[in-house]
Amino acid sequence: MFEKILEKKPVIEKYQINKSFLKGNNKIPLVIQPSTNNEYFEVSCLKEKKEEIIQNLLLYGAILFRGYNIDSTEKLRNFSLCFVDELLPYVEKRSPRTTLEKNVYSSTIHPADQYIHFHNTTSFSHQWPMKIWFCCFHPAEEQGYTPISDCRQVLLSLSNATRKKFEKYGVMYVKNFQKDVGLSWEHSFDTTNKSEVEAYCKQHDIEFEWLPDNGLRTKQVRHAIARHPTTGDMVWFNQAHHFHVLSLEKSVSEALLKSYREEDLPRHSYFGNGDPITQEIIDEITDCYAQHESIFPWEKGDVLMLDNMLTAHSRTPYKGDRLIALTLGEMYEPKNRVGGII
Repeated sequence: MFEKILEKKPVIEKYQINKSFLKGNNKIPLVIQPSTNNEYFEVSCLKEKKEEIIQNLLLYGAILFRGYNIDSTEKLRNFSLCFVDELLPYVEKRSPRTTLEKNVYSSTIHPADQYIHFHNTTSFSHQWPMKIWFCCFHPAEEQGYTPISDCRQVLLSLSNATRKKFEKYGVMYVKNFQKDVGLSWEHSFDTTNKSEVEAYCKQHDIEFEWLPDNGLRTKQVRHAIARHPTTGDMVWFNQAHHFHVLSLEKSVSEALLKSYREEDLPRHSYFGNGDPITQEIIDEITDCYAQHESIFPWEKGDVLMLDNMLTAHSRTPYKGDRLIALTLGEMYEPKNRVGGII
């Protein structure tokens, strides 16, 4: 009799986490919070829960960890390493950011009064990190949110005509590295050696042209739509609108177009065959991201974990000091591209 009672006794898990959604929001991100106030215990238990958490990440695309008090680069590093074996360096940089320590970076440094459009990190490249962690060390006084949007739903929301043209041709990204304008090619490619830049470009199917005054122009045709390697979901995965001059505030885009010939713009995008991407298409893409946008206010110590292919992110303007740190993990490089699809 005693043995039978023991057999029926419920199993109490050693490690527990609480899962929910933000108040008033029944979609992304999923929120994971500690079940006790023991910070060390709860962070260490995440590694024990890795498989369950990753499955939830694949389902929702975004998880907000709240209540773990991740407020230093060391804590963020250890937190991220609960889910991957190593952190990745940031390669093919296209926006300024500060290295806080090895493989721990600040989020994009961009004027506080300006919006950063939705994008997936380095989706313009031949490879990208599958996992990203954003950590709030210091929330802004006002706004400074990091909106997220489901790339599966964005793709489904696009018009048939727009989707088919991107499927056929993909996206061409043009970048002009010029003196005193944006990042230098030395910073972007992390070298001062032109031969190393040329070798990298040849290896990764990037056209390049050296310009006067130590300038460099690159062109690369990449995918627009991708199949997630684990879930099989098709996703909108590119930076066509993010690179496009018409995505900027009207006064900024007009000033750039007056100052530069189109081919000399700091950066711009086209269909992969060179056809222009119109204002109407840029507006359509922007609207589709907005339809599936989810916004929440940062709290100090929050960590937002994203599947970089399933979920895009952006940034709202803000006031006051703000510091969001960033780590990357699990590099992925697809092998085949047909037209605009990988």
